Amino acid sequence: MEKSIKGIYKENDSWRVRKKYKGVCISFIRKTRQEAISDLKYRIKEIDDKIKLDICLDRKVQKKTLKDVFIEYTNEKGTRWKNNTKNYNVKLFNNHFSPIADIKMCDLTDAAISNWIDDIKSVNDNRDGRSLSNLPYRVTSLLKGLLGLAMRKRYCSPSLDLSFVNNIKKIKTVTQKTEDNYINYTDFTLLCSAISSLPENPQAQKNDDMLFLIKFLYYTGLRIGEARAIKKSDIIREVVKTSTGSKYMYYINVYKKFGDNDFILDNTLKCNNPKRKVKIVNSVFIEFMSYLNSHGFKDEDYIFDFKKNNRPLYRSVISNNLVRIIKKSKELNLLPETFVDVLTAQGFRYSNTIYLKNILKVPIEIAAENQGHTVAVMLNIYTRIDKNDDIDIFATEILK
Repeated sequence: MEKSIKGIYKENDSWRVRKKYKGVCISFIRKTRQEAISDLKYRIKEIDDKIKLDICLDRKVQKKTLKDVFIEYTNEKGTRWKNNTKNYNVKLFNNHFSPIADIKMCDLTDAAISNWIDDIKSVNDNRDGRSLSNLPYRVTSLLKGLLGLAMRKRYCSPSLDLSFVNNIKKIKTVTQKTEDNYINYTDFTLLCSAISSLPENPQAQKNDDMLFLIKFLYYTGLRIGEARAIKKSDIIREVVKTSTGSKYMYYINVYKKFGDNDFILDNTLKCNNPKRKVKIVNSVFIEFMSYLNSHGFKDEDYIFDFKKNNRPLYRSVISNNLVRIIKKSKELNLLPETFVDVLTAQGFRYSNTIYLKNILKVPIEIAAENQGHTVAVMLNIYTRIDKNDDIDIFATEILK
């Protein structure tokens, strides 16, 4: 009995060959089985010879490592990457690609990449999905870009199987839906009261500092990068002339962003207007300035720089303290069990928008201006429905 060969089978009165070899699909029909086997071997040898030729075309290519490809990839992106995007990816590569960074591209295998990604995922799981929750997604996104460049430049074998990389999905920070990541004004007052009643934790941020931070995020609706860049001098009061005279208006000047790598990046905000003013009301202005003055903040100090070392709190510190506060408050029955389990900095931005747009019926143009968005983006992203029709002096005064 003739030995069967995978990929060769009889089809009517002829022999069909259908096989995938090193990423190349081979398909043809021959009259006899012997002709099919012979031509298949010839095709396989032809593919192997082409791969060897491609690898040996340039000796310099053989010395290319993943680190070299990353440098070339960064240069290729050029001005299409903003400074904070470029520096974030540099930090990401330096911190997490070291196990495979010095491997030559021609020696890079599917197994080496797969094992490295498994290690990244296990580290992420150990962090409880908090500060590094999307790390596998971000790492593999960058990796796919690097391997795509390497494939185009023939730095690695075309037979390298990338299917497992494409199957990596983004891991969410929390299990609850984004639509649940907000609070109404009643919940906000409960949270403020709970923080004031919590016992101090010597290993965590002080309660009054976190109370100020939470109020600032809720009343301004700023992005976390924008909020971290705010200095005391950016909270201003100015006289505005009206038809009936003049009155004071209170603003937060937003014109810079504290980037992912913790340095100032001017004019790189997500909104089209790099210099915008976020309105606040008199009572909120007085509350903010009262805290800052009583805690010895100077005009040049960042308002989230509670240690006065010219560096505001890291994003991860803010996130972890928010998780700690809600969890501890529930344990002490300071917050109801129905209160959201996780409230992110972005959640306060949702809360501010929901309050202005959906509950108080603030015109969409005003809400968009405060948030630094276009009206179209506000309608597509930030339209949410809240069941509680609370009224807040903050938003009603903004409309005057």
